[in-house]
Amino acid sequence: MTLIVARKIKGRATVVGDTGLSAPSVLRPHPYWGTVKTVILKPSLSVSYASSDLAATHNLISAASRHEQAETVIRHLLAGHKKHRSSDFIVTHRPLYEEGIIVDTLYLICGGAIQECETAWIGERDCFNSFQKHFHAASDNEHSASAARGQYAYDHIRNLMTEAMESVIADRVGTVRGFAIAVDSRRNGYEYTPRSSNASGNMEPVRLTAGEWTPIHLGSAETGASHISILSTLLPDPPAVAIYMPLIKTLLSFVASRGYNFWAVRCDSHSDINSVTKEFFGFEFKGALYEHGRTYMLD
Repeated sequence: MTLIVARKIKGRATVVGDTGLSAPSVLRPHPYWGTVKTVILKPSLSVSYASSDLAATHNLISAASRHEQAETVIRHLLAGHKKHRSSDFIVTHRPLYEEGIIVDTLYLICGGAIQECETAWIGERDCFNSFQKHFHAASDNEHSASAARGQYAYDHIRNLMTEAMESVIADRVGTVRGFAIAVDSRRNGYEYTPRSSNASGNMEPVRLTAGEWTPIHLGSAETGASHISILSTLLPDPPAVAIYMPLIKTLLSFVASRGYNFWAVRCDSHSDINSVTKEFFGFEFKGALYEHGRTYMLD
């Protein structure tokens, strides 16, 4: 299944989740491709899901996204949830933005009902318990407690949440796999959080075919690790995320308008990323890139 955790920090929402998918036909959890489970439908609206029927959930989100008003999108998701009960949702919405003030609304759609929350999670309980253990172990020290109250509290707590999710992935709890993807609430709206990190998992070489969706085998923590970089689009619309893996010269892009799996393209170097994505998708990315022991900035 999955784990998605969201919370509001001084009025601003942040969401973090994994990207692994598990095959329901096997008894042991088996990661075989990935997807981003928090979809930014527009700069002021994001939808996260935990589902036992991915095809139906993706169809539901696609249908809901055609509505312009966020309230209509939310009602559509709630109606689909009540009808099928195969998916739970977390929705973040920016109803207004005043200069210097961000006020987000966080909704949980679960158990046949909707409620407005300050914190929420969906997915596997064992995974959430593991997440809480890692999060509180990192936050329950004097330095972290001070940072959580300071000027940069939002970034600090979001980083703790992302690191806790990475720990759950590394521990291979439940079926949570892949990469930890976080969504930020910024002045221009929601965006995927650019960052560089060392991700657990053996990134197996794949045969890349231009113009096709390609399953990416994420491997396991026991078989190796690879440096990755999480990138976000320069413009808030269309909101998209890319994962660059230099060891296998692969760029995974997730663009909701093109489907719900990663789009894999060959990318030999960090210097090629924006020319590749501009050719394939028509827009460019930003963020910090890790390659051959050095960090490069795309901004």
